[in-house]
Amino acid sequence: MRRRTVTGDTLTARLRLQPICLDDYATEIARAGLDAAHNLRPDVPVTANVVENNPASWHILDKLGLRMVWAGHGPVSQLAYRVYADRPLDEATLQRVIGR
Repeated sequence: MRRRTVTGDTLTARLRLQPICLDDYATEIARAGLDAAHNLRPDVPVTANVVENNPASWHILDKLGLRMVWAGHGPVSQLAYRVYADRPLDEATLQRVIGR
């Protein structure tokens, strides 16, 4: 996991595992990262970007309690993706997270 701040107002989870990883193992790793982010900056939203065709990742984010706050195409990528967050995001923050 790599810590990344978007204009200082969100923490975005960056986690890439090989497809061979078991769901429980991936969930455990993601939970540790989410807990670390909450301990580091409890006042800052945690977000995760997931490509639309990756339902295994959506499932893990759902188990962690993150909720989808946006779905669509970003300004640069041709891929459709989803944005999840641990809390509601105001519109300005959401636009920064999706790169607009």
